[in-house]
Amino acid sequence: MSRIFLVLLAALVYFHTEASEPMLIWFQLLAGLLVAALYAQLDLTLSRYSLAIRRLFWPLLSALFMSIPLMLPIWSVQSYITKQRANLIIDRLESFRGKHGHYPNSLALLVPAYLPKVPSTAEGLIKGRPFDYRVTQDSSLPAQQKTPAANFSLGYYNGSMVTVTYNSTTNKWHSED
Repeated sequence: MSRIFLVLLAALVYFHTEASEPMLIWFQLLAGLLVAALYAQLDLTLSRYSLAIRRLFWPLLSALFMSIPLMLPIWSVQSYITKQRANLIIDRLESFRGKHGHYPNSLALLVPAYLPKVPSTAEGLIKGRPFDYRVTQDSSLPAQQKTPAANFSLGYYNGSMVTVTYNSTTNKWHSED
């Protein structure tokens, strides 16, 4: 029973860490309630099969409910690391602008002079999600005149349908849902 519990708990923690989506907790709670209701239903029928199935329900219920408090600090660490990486990119973008007089058209232009590689977010265990980088031209000039990028925004998905974006014009972070 303890092996089953550990495997299920590890699988749930991995899934939550990879998905990095706090809203999935609600689906997990509903699944836990459904499993608990099925467990109670099987308790009423004492057939040989229901007893065998009930032995699997305790590890499943325990893993479903114990993985939730484990995920809260993991999501917090993922968010912290993502913000640190974003701030590093912003710092390197400002260095690029200081040297070239404008922002690069893509983050790939920062490699290798300013960054060893383009960082991704820490959202996800295996492969992080990419940052969303957009440049804008100087709006005071006529549309026919192509100019180097004057401003940029850097954003990333932070879970729960929230996108966090940094705007170089205001030098502020903004969250949108």
